[in-house]
Amino acid sequence: MDIDAFIRQAAQGWRLEEKLWIAPAGAAVAYSEARRQQNFAIEDLSFWFEHRNRCLKAVLRRFPPAGVFLDVGGGNGLVTRYLYELGIPALLLEPGIAGCRHALERGVTHVLCGRFEQLQWGAVKAGAIGFFDVLEHIEDESGFLNCAANALEAHGRLYLTVPAWPLLWSHLDIEAGHFRRYTAAGLERVLQKAGFRLLYTSYFFSPLPPALFFLRALPFRLGWARPAQAHAIPKSQHLSGSPLLRRLALRFLAGETIQLGQGQIPWGASLICVAEKNVSRVPA
Repeated sequence: MDIDAFIRQAAQGWRLEEKLWIAPAGAAVAYSEARRQQNFAIEDLSFWFEHRNRCLKAVLRRFPPAGVFLDVGGGNGLVTRYLYELGIPALLLEPGIAGCRHALERGVTHVLCGRFEQLQWGAVKAGAIGFFDVLEHIEDESGFLNCAANALEAHGRLYLTVPAWPLLWSHLDIEAGHFRRYTAAGLERVLQKAGFRLLYTSYFFSPLPPALFFLRALPFRLGWARPAQAHAIPKSQHLSGSPLLRRLALRFLAGETIQLGQGQIPWGASLICVAEKNVSRVPA
């Protein structure tokens, strides 16, 4: 099934307006629209977003998707556009109108503005779903993952990235609207409960945990850093203002993409995971 046919069936009752498919009712946005705008200004120049895409590419080569790939909560369309570059038929689902418009500016051609649970999954299913730094923003993670299991074809695949280690919790997690950080074991448990079979999991951004602990988590625990201080984070932390530092950071991290293409990384500030819908189980 092509993407246009998929949209016509999954988004019945949605209206097409200025190249956007918009849900009938307003979508609740968990992620700050101001922060979405901040991200849009730095994403294309950020070492962090670029390295995450490269890690995703390595994992997608090992565990390729089939069918339509639905990028859920895909923000400004950075990952969706990257999926296009990899030759993967993808569409973006994003509740925030600003992110949807940014995605159109980036050249994403199939954009749905609404919530995951507003789509209809009777006559059509997705071949693959991506939650890229999305699940930590969802208070009801079990309900959200159950919805993903229902939306996938038999043996369809779920691709996730999430922030790792509760020990690294800081004011920036609060400012970003996170409900939790994950361990590999904890993520596997919630996926299995929702009716998924884990195919692969690994940490990445392996050099970052000590810096995040001492510069963010420890000051937060000691009361030296409060959420109100987090509004000024973007350029310095993403190295988007320094092309030289960005190149050096990407070169320093390049070995991780090789490791992910061959095995796993036991430690890091983020997790990447591939799970398959387990057709022999009903979600709890």
